[in-house]
Parts: sequence; structure tokens; C-alpha cells
Amino acid sequence: MRDKAYRYAIFAVPPRDSALWHFGCAWLGRDPEGGPTPPLPAGLTIPEKPVIEAPMRYGFHGTLKPPFKMHEETAPSALFDAVERLAEDLPTIRFERMIVRMIGRFLAIVPDPTPPALKDLAARLVIELDHFRMPPTQTELSRRRAAGLSERQETLLSKWGYPYVLDEFKFHMTLTGRMAEERLAELQSTLTEKALAAGALSPITFREVAIYAEAAPDSTFRLIRRVPLGRNI
Repeated sequence: MRDKAYRYAIFAVPPRDSALWHFGCAWLGRDPEGGPTPPLPAGLTIPEKPVIEAPMRYGFHGTLKPPFKMHEETAPSALFDAVERLAEDLPTIRFERMIVRMIGRFLAIVPDPTPPALKDLAARLVIELDHFRMPPTQTELSRRRAAGLSERQETLLSKWGYPYVLDEFKFHMTLTGRMAEERLAELQSTLTEKALAAGALSPITFREVAIYAEAAPDSTFRLIRRVPLGRNI
């Protein structure tokens, strides 16, 4: 099928008109929906390419169902319809507090704490859409294992094609690639200050999930459809 992308993913995204969305897109240097990139907040300079190169390719987001290849015989419209049906029974998610956190060797915006409803929402997307996913290749499995997995993460990788789902799920909206710790600490302070000033860390409700697509291997991910969540909480 000519219109089928190489991979799809289901991501959490802030509202299009929110300060958080504008901040994330501005920092990463592109709007994955194809719109104009918002300007950086006052006092922030354009980051060096190595700082944002990895997260820029994916676009600003929080992963819910990780990127996957879809079965050859399945039309993209079948996935879109399934996401829309499932989203009708999923709740909107309220974040009362957002922070810039150091996770290992990179920085991300995360809710503090993570609402339990978000973990439940991500689990349903992983489980109930799994029949669309092709199993990973041995090369892909080896790449995941190279990071060093726990026994539980290995079980999840074998079952769901990704080691950080279900009870290993930790929601984050990535801002940087891997960096030296001293540089991370400095940048964490700056990004926190500027994000607060821009209103990007204010309480916010996520009312949609988004379908992202990677047209070809190693190409940038595009946000191709926002899907409203059906239940307000």
C-alpha cells in the first residue's frame, strides 16, 4: 500500500494552543504537525544540534504505544478506526504539576506525580492495539537488549515488542539526547526557569492522543491525526 508508513506510534500530546506544546515545539525546532515552529521563549537560544537531534526526529510527545511496524496486509485506515473507537472509552488526563527532570543522561518534562489514569490509558493502547503490530526482528531485539534489561523488561520485550510498557511505563516528554551530567544540570536549571516563565509547566489537561507516522526508516515522525479522548474526568 503506497500510503502506508514504515512505522506508527500512539503518543500523548498537549493541546495545540497550549503553552506546553508551543514550548516543546520551539525547543525541538519543529512542529510535527507541519505548522510554523513557534519562537523560543525570551532568554533561550537555539540549542546545538547534538542536544536535540534525537528527540527532534520524533517531535514533541509523550510515548503511549511505542513505534511499531504494522502487518503488511493491514490498511492504515483500520488502525485509525481502532484508535478512534478505543479513544472514545479513554479518559482525558489532568496533570496538576509538570517539572523538567533528569532521566538517566537526558532531560524531559514529566508530570509529578504521574496520574494512575495515564498508566491505565497507556496499558490499554499497548494491549488492545497489539494485533496491528508486527513482531520485532532479531536485529531490533538485539538493539533493545544492548541497553541492559532486567528480567521483567526482557519479558515485556518478548511479549509486547518494547521493554518499558505496563508496570515499567514512565511517562516523559523528551527534550534532549544523552549528555554529560554537568551539562544536563546546567540545562535543567535554564529550561525549568524558561518553561515556568512561559507557562509551559502550568496545570494542563490532555484531551487527545495522537497518531504519529514515520514514512521511511530514520525519517522524521509526523503527527498525522489527533484523536479526542471520550471521557472527561
